[in-house]
Amino acid sequence: MFGCLRRIGCLALLLLIAAALWLTRDRWKARVFGEPAGTSVAWHKVTSDRSEQARASVETLGRKGGPAFVNLSAEELGALLLASAGSRALSSISDPEVAISGDRILLRATIQLDDLGQVGDLGPLAAVLKKREPFEASGTLDIVNPGLAEYRVETARIGDLPIPRAMIPKLLARASKAERYQGVAPNAIPFEVPAYVADVRVARGRVTLYKNVQ
Repeated sequence: MFGCLRRIGCLALLLLIAAALWLTRDRWKARVFGEPAGTSVAWHKVTSDRSEQARASVETLGRKGGPAFVNLSAEELGALLLASAGSRALSSISDPEVAISGDRILLRATIQLDDLGQVGDLGPLAAVLKKREPFEASGTLDIVNPGLAEYRVETARIGDLPIPRAMIPKLLARASKAERYQGVAPNAIPFEVPAYVADVRVARGRVTLYKNVQ
């Protein structure tokens, strides 16, 4: 009898703890899971026609007497990223959108979870995920070396499930071909850029690519 009461008492305590964590989630969830930036940013749909426009702008950097830098809109950058990223998962996404918040690039789309391989590492919550779920990520853009850039994912979520930072490299490793590239961070999606692109800056809703003047 007392053992039963103890079990009931433990269960009640666990329920109280769970309720307290849920009510205070806004205080601790970002620290533990690293949620993407807020929803007050301006989202832009990514379409294939913006990819050609962006490529044409970037190619001017390689021309003799061309500009020292070019500016790309969020839509143009998103189109380039999705078109050239070395990732298997990116080929089956739908409704991609991109936004810029400070120096971070936010991506969201609907993805096929099968492209991420087994999601069992997400624990019991993985059982509530559907075959297709919304995916959102926030990260920074960097040039790794001439001809190679990376989108370094700092926060991510699948559906309503925030992905712990420590788990992001595992999910990306299943979906990407980062092993083909040297120097790419474990939490990054690599994509190729022209070798004459020396640096990239993200600010004020736009992306600036700088020419290699050497």
